[in-house]
Amino acid sequence: MEKRIFNNIVIISFIKSLTLSLTGIIDCVFVGRYLGTEGLSAMKLAMPLFLIYSFFSTVFASGLSVALPREIAVGNRVKAGRLFRTVITVTVVLGICFTAAGIIYPQAITNAFAGSADIGQARVLTGDYLRPILIGALPILLYDVLGTVALLGGGGRIIRASSIALFVVDVAGDILSVWLGWGMLGIASASTAAYLVSCAVIFLYFLGAKALIRPGFCLPDISALRSVVSTGLPGGIDKICKAFLPIVVNFFVLTYGTMPGLAALSVQDALQYIPQAMCIGISSATLILTGMCAAESDVKILRQEKMFVLRWSFVGGMTIAGILIVLASPILWLFTADDTVHSLGVTALMLYLTGVPFIAVNSSVIAYFQGLGLRKAASIFTIFRSLLSPLMFAWILGYFFGDLGIYASFTASELFVLAVLGAAHLIVKMRNIVIPDSFVDQEIITEIKVTIKDPEQVVSASQQVNELCAANGVDPRQSYHVALMVEELTTNTLQHGFEDRRDGHLELKFMITGSMLMIRLRDNGKPFDLTEQYKMIDPDVPDRNFGLRLVFAAADEVSYNSTMDLNNVYVRVRRQG
Repeated sequence: MEKRIFNNIVIISFIKSLTLSLTGIIDCVFVGRYLGTEGLSAMKLAMPLFLIYSFFSTVFASGLSVALPREIAVGNRVKAGRLFRTVITVTVVLGICFTAAGIIYPQAITNAFAGSADIGQARVLTGDYLRPILIGALPILLYDVLGTVALLGGGGRIIRASSIALFVVDVAGDILSVWLGWGMLGIASASTAAYLVSCAVIFLYFLGAKALIRPGFCLPDISALRSVVSTGLPGGIDKICKAFLPIVVNFFVLTYGTMPGLAALSVQDALQYIPQAMCIGISSATLILTGMCAAESDVKILRQEKMFVLRWSFVGGMTIAGILIVLASPILWLFTADDTVHSLGVTALMLYLTGVPFIAVNSSVIAYFQGLGLRKAASIFTIFRSLLSPLMFAWILGYFFGDLGIYASFTASELFVLAVLGAAHLIVKMRNIVIPDSFVDQEIITEIKVTIKDPEQVVSASQQVNELCAANGVDPRQSYHVALMVEELTTNTLQHGFEDRRDGHLELKFMITGSMLMIRLRDNGKPFDLTEQYKMIDPDVPDRNFGLRLVFAAADEVSYNSTMDLNNVYVRVRRQG
C-alpha cells in the first residue's frame, strides 16, 4: 500500500515540476528568439523574484506536507484545518504586499533588480517583466500550497489537470504576445495568467465533497505557523543556497574558464530542470510518506522507504538522464548556433546528467530528515549539500581543469555528499531508525500488520489480534471486544467498500502501547466516513447498525480521513489489564 502511495506521489509531483520546467524553457526560447539578447538579459535579472516566491511557497508547502499528515494520522482534523487556514491567511497577506509593491513602487523595484548600471533597453524590459509577476504574486505563491494539500487529499487528477492548464495557458499567451507585439510585458502576463488559471483548477478540488480540509481565513495561529515554518525551513534554505550558488560559480567560470564556457553553462542551467523534476518528485514523495509513517510510528515502512527512494532514483533518474544524453546535441542547437558553445554545452549537460541518480538520493535525504522532524540535521545537510560542497568542487576542479572542471563539479559534489552520508550512516547505524519523541506519545510494545482480501482472512486477523492481546497481558474481556471490533470493521469494508473490484486492498495494523490499543484500517475502496454515519444512527432503532454501535461503544476515540485516495480509520481504546 505504501509503495503505491510513494509511486503515485512521485508521478504526480514529477508531472507538475516537469510542466513548470518546460514552460520556463519555452518562455526563454520565445524571449531569446523575439526579444534577443536584451530580452534574455532582462529575464535573467528578473528571475530572482521567482526565487523569492519559491522560498515562501516551498517553506509553507513542505511544512504542510509533514504537519498535516501528522495531525490527520491522530484524527485531529480540526487542528489540521487551522494549520491550513493559517498558512492560507499568511500567504494571501504576502501576496497582497507584493502586489501593492508592484503597483506603487515599480521603478524602485526595477532598480533593485537591474542595478544602477546603464543597460539601456534591458532595464525597460526588466521592468516590463517584473510588473505583471509582482501584481500576480498571489496565485504564484498559492500554487504549491494548494497543490500540496490537494495531493494529500487524493486530488491527483486535479493536480495533473492544473499542470496541463498552466502549460497550455502559458504557451498560448506567449504565442499571442509575440503575434500582437506585446513583448516582455505580454510574456510575463501570460505566466501570471497561467498560474491564476492553474490555481482556479485546483480550487475545483476544494469545492468537491472529497476535499479533506478546505481553504479559508483565520486569525493566524502563531504556534501552528511556527511549526510549519520550522519544518519547511530546510526547503527554503535549499532555495537560498541554489540562488547564491550560480553567482559564485559564474565568477569561477570567468576566472578559470572562458566566455563560451559561461554561455554553455547557462544552457545547462536551463535544461537541468527537466531531470530536477524527477528529483523533486522523489523527494516530495519521501517528505509526505515519511511524515505520515512517522506520525503513525510505522518504523517498518520507514525502513522500506529507503528502497523506494533508491529504486526511483537510479531507475527513474537514469532513464530521464539517458533520454537527455541521447538528445543533447539536437536540443543544444535550439539554443545556439555557435559551434564552440554547442560543443561545450553538450559536454556540460552530459557531465551533469551522470549525477542525476545521486542528486535524487541526496535531495530525498533532506526530505527524509524533514519528515522525521529533524530540522537541524535537515538544515545543516542542506547547506553542506546545496552550497558548501559544490562551491568547493567548482573552485578546485575549475582551477585545475577550467570549464570542464566546473561542469564536472556538480556530479563530483553529489558523489562526495553521498559518500559522506554513507559513512555517517555506518557510524551512527541509521538503519535502526529512531522516530523523534515529538512524534510518538509512548513506545509501541508490539504490533502486527496484515492484508485482508476475503472473509477467512478476516477471521484469521481477528484471532491474531485476540492472541496478541492475551500474550501482552490485556484484559481477556477487552481482548475479545477489540478482536470483535476488528472483525466488524474489516467485514464491513469488504462487503461495501469494494463491491466487485478485483484491485481492492485492505490493510489492518494493530498496535499495543503501555496504555492504548490502536487499530488502523487503510483501504482503496469507496469513501465511507464511519464517524459521520454514526451520527446519523437513530437511537430508537437498536437492531440496526450493530457493528458501528459496537465500535463506538467500546472505543475511546474513532477517527476517519481520506488521504491519497485511501480511506483511513483509526480506533483507539484505553488499555485494561
